[in-house]
Amino acid sequence: MTGLSRTMLTPDQAARRAGCGRSSVMRALTSGQLHGVRANTGRWRISSDELERWISDRPASEPVTTDQKPARPDLADMNQVESLRKERDEARIEAATLRVELNQFHERLTETAAHLNQRLLDIQVEREREVAQLREDRDRWHTLATTPEPTWLARLWTSIGRPLKM
Repeated sequence: MTGLSRTMLTPDQAARRAGCGRSSVMRALTSGQLHGVRANTGRWRISSDELERWISDRPASEPVTTDQKPARPDLADMNQVESLRKERDEARIEAATLRVELNQFHERLTETAAHLNQRLLDIQVEREREVAQLREDRDRWHTLATTPEPTWLARLWTSIGRPLKM
């Protein structure tokens, strides 16, 4: 033996030392990336030298240890979450208010459009009445202008009550 350590590790111990999960060590063993031996019990053993070689060959990643407890949320984070929840609730209330206002505006707009359509119809009817009256006036004046004026003798004769015979 040369001065290298020949300590044999279980997959759990190897994972803790490598800063990864047990499943990563098991995948490396089954794929041949990490060499180990199986004892008669069927359990894997990995030499510390082989583990060091595998760790140095692995791409660097953030170490994850299995004995770490999940981090508790920071109080500042909780306050920020609560603040965001309040903002969300306020935004929902504002959105509901805006929807109500939009519906009211839509109703007023619909009523105004109906009123304007009725007013337009009334104006059109009034215009048609005025046009009809103007046409009647035009036709009456045309008739007066184109009818020959009776002579002074015809006027005199009809004024005494006798019809004029021609």
